[in-house]
This record gives sequence, structure tokens and C-alpha cells, in this order.
Amino acid sequence: MTNQLSEFNTFKNDTEFKEVKRRIEALVKSGDLRECGLDPSESTRFVEQYKSSCGDTWHLALPDHAFRGYLKLIATKTQTTE
Repeated sequence: MTNQLSEFNTFKNDTEFKEVKRRIEALVKSGDLRECGLDPSESTRFVEQYKSSCGDTWHLALPDHAFRGYLKLIATKTQTTE
């Protein structure tokens, strides 16, 4: 389940990022997450998009020399607009 994921505003180090990436890969393998490619609105970062089986959208920004990366819950299926 995607409740195994929690948001990271900034990864403290590469080890923390690698642990999150391993968790995501396990969720993809189990079918709880599916890869949706890159986020086209993020022009300066390499941001992978994932969708959960319950409709959540997660963005994983890979760390590089300029910043540390992040994992954020962008939208949930249960959110409604009025």
C-alpha cells in the first residue's frame, strides 16, 4: 500500500533517497504503484510520476548537484473541486 510512503521535502543524503527509491520500486512491483513517466511541467528537475491503485499521484524528484530532491503527494483521488 502507498501508506508506506511519506513525503520528503528534501532528502538529507543519498542513502535516504535510495531507501525511498527501493520502497517505490517494491510498490511498483507489487502493483500498488504504477510509473507514469516524467512530469512535463518540471523543466529544471528530473521528476518521476507515480499513481497509486487508490488514485494518489506521487512525484519523486531525483537529487542532483543543485538540490536534494523530494517525494511529494501531489493529488489524491478523494480530493474534490467545488
